[in-house]
Amino acid sequence: MAVYVYVDESIKADINNLTVHFDFPSDMNADECIANIDKLVSLANNHDDIKILSHEHSVFSVSQFSPVAETIK
Repeated sequence: MAVYVYVDESIKADINNLTVHFDFPSDMNADECIANIDKLVSLANNHDDIKILSHEHSVFSVSQFSPVAETIK
């Protein structure tokens, strides 16, 4: 899997950012998906060899076929 890499001159801190997309079952809403990612990060925090400074949720894309889509319209 290829990753697009570039130097972002707008970042004002000495950190690197990686955008990651996760896929979830279509019957899960944004809050459930966010909770899953938060749990995953919590598990990672228990390992010294996994280094994550922070994480942020920004976009939740919903399939037109998902039952969750009806709650958004």
